[in-house]
Amino acid sequence: MIERPYRNYPDLSEEKLAERSASYRQLHALRKFIDDKMMYYEQALIDQCPSLVLLRNNGVERASGKATPRGDPLGNPLSK
Repeated sequence: MIERPYRNYPDLSEEKLAERSASYRQLHALRKFIDDKMMYYEQALIDQCPSLVLLRNNGVERASGKATPRGDPLGNPLSK
């Protein structure tokens, strides 16, 4: 997600942007706003990942990621 963020607008310098029409500058600002908002949303999801894993593990970090015969990889018992 964040490693290669999606950009819907070209990176233009202030000088190049000033040469464009007012409607283009307005659209550019809107695209930049939406892309920045999406980037912050994706970063918030990434920041939540470690806390969600700890909640699912009841605060216990597990060393093994392999499934056991009696449970899933997180050590939770399988439902029947």
